[in-house]
Amino acid sequence: MFCRNCGKEVSDKAEICINCGVKPLNGNKYCQNCGSEVNSNAELCLKCGVRLSGVITSSNIRYAGFWLRFVSFIIDGLILMIPVAIINAIFSDAGWFFGWIAY
Repeated sequence: MFCRNCGKEVSDKAEICINCGVKPLNGNKYCQNCGSEVNSNAELCLKCGVRLSGVITSSNIRYAGFWLRFVSFIIDGLILMIPVAIINAIFSDAGWFFGWIAY
């Protein structure tokens, strides 16, 4: 494997490149398979044909499921309700929470 930041050969199990100090798959200047220089926006290496790591494709994106999104919606609602209730208490004539129901 080659470092995508500096192009030097590193071990397949390397966490950090000893030449440049960056995680080997974090760069975008070199191919991780053959070490040749590539365009920073390229998805494939033109020399060896391997898909470059770190490129976001539709298969890399993982969407949250229904229940995770539902729970997030509830939490967001609770977070937004607190400042609204405080503002309502400050500016309403009827009291803490029921001032907006008065009319």
